[in-house]
Amino acid sequence: MIEQHNRDDSRTADPRDRHCAVVAAGIEPGPLLAALRSVPHTHVGDIGIFPSNGRGAQEADYLILAANDSSRFLSLEDQIDRWSGRRTRILLALPASKCSMPGDLPRRADGLILLGAGLRYLAQSLKLAEDGYSILPSPPAESANGAGYLEKLCRLSEIERAILRLLAAGDSNRIIAETLEESEARVKSMVRAILIKLDCRNRTEAAVLAATVLLPLLDSLPEDAAAEMDSESDD
Repeated sequence: MIEQHNRDDSRTADPRDRHCAVVAAGIEPGPLLAALRSVPHTHVGDIGIFPSNGRGAQEADYLILAANDSSRFLSLEDQIDRWSGRRTRILLALPASKCSMPGDLPRRADGLILLGAGLRYLAQSLKLAEDGYSILPSPPAESANGAGYLEKLCRLSEIERAILRLLAAGDSNRIIAETLEESEARVKSMVRAILIKLDCRNRTEAAVLAATVLLPLLDSLPEDAAAEMDSESDD
């Protein structure tokens, strides 16, 4: 099933406009579509519910592949050439519990959208992909089974992970300091350390990486694994 949305060509194009195509398999795309349409200057063109026989847009700024299991993502990978142009950025949209699921697909992806609570960071995720920064692991340096993400978490101390959680919620250094009963100067220093350890250029990148990958992975770890991580970071 393909839903075509006609664009109003009489309207003067805004250079900030983003045009998106969405292809979904085994997942209800409604919340994702609503979130996309709420982001300023973001327009949803073609919507595909895979499998379909539609050709899709000749070219979109973003092709978003949404699925809930790895086999469906592998099916969607075949759609990339059909739905996108040479300048199209490929984003994966998946549930938080499946953040390490896509297998080898990240090799052709430019970013990640976490469905559910992660849709709050949709604008930031689109901007990061637009700037050429991917929060996906770079193969083969980091394996697709989440080990690379886990290694990033192990770089952080317990207090740094607490700060990262508040950073992902959008809290300022002052709010973080008040919440953790730390000085604002110390929080500022630890935020800088977190950015270095996570290889992030700024706090927005760290917040999106945390919200879409690191915190869901941390929350999924059994208690003994989390405790072992704390002991390793103290060494």
